[in-house]
Amino acid sequence: VTIIAFNDYQCQGCKTWYLNEYPKIVENLIEPKKANLVFVDVIPIGNDSLLASEATYCANEQGKYSEYQELLFNSQQEIDDGWARSEQLKTFAMNLELDMGSFKNCLDSGKYENHVMSNVEYTKKNGVEKIPIFKIVNSEGKHHIIKGGNPSDVFENIVNLLTQ
Repeated sequence: VTIIAFNDYQCQGCKTWYLNEYPKIVENLIEPKKANLVFVDVIPIGNDSLLASEATYCANEQGKYSEYQELLFNSQQEIDDGWARSEQLKTFAMNLELDMGSFKNCLDSGKYENHVMSNVEYTKKNGVEKIPIFKIVNSEGKHHIIKGGNPSDVFENIVNLLTQ
C-alpha cells in the first residue's frame, strides 16, 4: 500500500498534519512495512514553494530528505515572506551540516526543477486542488482519497481495509 501525500511546504494545513500525524503514521504504518509514503509537490501556493520543493531533493542527494523536510515545516512562516527563499534554504542545509558546495550547486542549477514540475503536472491530472490531500492505493489499484489533515488512525483503517 502506498500513501501519496500531496503537499506544499508553505501550506499551514500540511504543516499541522506533518507535525502532528506524520510521526504516528511512520511509527504505525511505515516502520512495520504496512505501507510506504511518498510526498508529491502540488500547484504552488506561493512563489517560494517550488524552490523549497527543489531543496528537499537536493538534501536527498545527501541522505537528508526527511530531516530537511521536517526543518522546512518547523520553520514555516507566512506564504512568500522570505522564509523559503534561496538564501534561507541554504541556511537550513548548513544547519543540517550538508555539504554546502554540493547543495548550493544543486539548488542554484535548478537540477530538480523539471522533477518538481512533473509532480505539479501529476497533481493537475489527478484534480488536486485543496491540500493536504492523500491518495492511498494498493497493488491492485484500489484506492481511497483522504481530504484534509485527518488523524493517523484514519490512515491506519484505510490501509488495513486495502490489505484485506
